[in-house]
Amino acid sequence: MRTFGTRLAPGASGLAMSLLLLTPASAVTQEASEGNPHPNWELGAAVTGNFLTGVSSELLDGGFGLLGFAGRRAAGPLWVRFDASYFGLEEQRGQSEVADNSLLSLVLGPEAGFGSSLLRGYLRAYGGLVVNFQSRAGSSLDTQSSTAGMLGGGVGIQLLLGSPRRPIAIDFGGDISRTGALQFARTSASDGVTEQDVVILTLHLGVSFGLPG
Repeated sequence: MRTFGTRLAPGASGLAMSLLLLTPASAVTQEASEGNPHPNWELGAAVTGNFLTGVSSELLDGGFGLLGFAGRRAAGPLWVRFDASYFGLEEQRGQSEVADNSLLSLVLGPEAGFGSSLLRGYLRAYGGLVVNFQSRAGSSLDTQSSTAGMLGGGVGIQLLLGSPRRPIAIDFGGDISRTGALQFARTSASDGVTEQDVVILTLHLGVSFGLPG
């Protein structure tokens, strides 16, 4: 029986095999060179307004602070984000004595983003530690500090500017968090110190930078 077909010369068959093997590789290389159209890293900073709620709001005033954060894309719209924030609370009684409390928090948690190339919203949750540094101007009471756990979550929205892979974003959002029992400085007229957990509402306005990574 005679069969009909086309035979490739050894050189041609080797070339064809090479093309077949290189086609997927070239596609992967092209995809890698084009890159992910979204950033894989995010760095940002913001100013914050911090407000205490519940019983703690009757003992201490809120205050302004600073926030720094860094995020790393985990998969798709999911990120892992680290935050460091610092803000002050103040209670003042009389003319000569002021009790100050400054809180430093370090938290880590997941973040889920959604939206378009112009507006991006996000939801997040976090846990970590908070340290309260106490001082008393005009008092002989000792300076103290205390540490507790912290849990919370928040929402935000970003106005994205620049290229998709290296966006600059105006970032606005709000968080609510709860701490464990902390010692707070008060004036000596109030026995000098009180210990309790606090619920903190934080609003922030800042800027972030996306990096391809």
